[in-house]
Amino acid sequence: MLNLMMHLVNNYHTNDFVRWIMDNTRVHIMPSMNPDGFEVSKEGSCTDVQGRYNALGFDLNRNFPDYFKTNDLNEQPETKAVREWINKIQFVLSGNIHGGALVASYPFDNTPNSIFQSLSSPSLTPDDDVFRHLAEVYSFNHETMHLGLPCSTGTRGFKNGTTNGAAWYPLTGRELWVVIVSKTPHEEPLLKPNVKYVANMHGNE
Repeated sequence: MLNLMMHLVNNYHTNDFVRWIMDNTRVHIMPSMNPDGFEVSKEGSCTDVQGRYNALGFDLNRNFPDYFKTNDLNEQPETKAVREWINKIQFVLSGNIHGGALVASYPFDNTPNSIFQSLSSPSLTPDDDVFRHLAEVYSFNHETMHLGLPCSTGTRGFKNGTTNGAAWYPLTGRELWVVIVSKTPHEEPLLKPNVKYVANMHGNE
């Protein structure tokens, strides 16, 4: 995210593509939603849980309101701040980045009928074609994500590096709709897919 911010700012006057993005898109970037977790996380680790929780011990990736089910977990200050921010600004589209798998996941993340995480099936939005397209734009502009390789030995790979969230595993309270970043994966390989993703919000590649 930091590289993306610097890229947009430093190239505004010299890159027509960057200038078009900045002139036609309202871009908000939150470098980290969980600064407490960021401080203790280990850069480059795909599956390490260190850094997952905030200072109060809550996983913010399970703490958001859910479209299908009631989330009974105590709302954390970080979650409340982001929820109020999104309600105020009314973003058209957003994305988030965090460790755990090398994949572009798209909504929905949950289903009204999910009981066990092992019994997962796709849960599609009315705009599924748009979300699939954006996920593929991101994946195919990433150096390796589109290859569908697992993040580490023993973990799952994904065809074309994309998946419906609920088809991966249904989850209540996931923050698929906000922009966050952890220390994993490394920032530099994310620059190109991030730029392309922002541009495609207007349907321009």
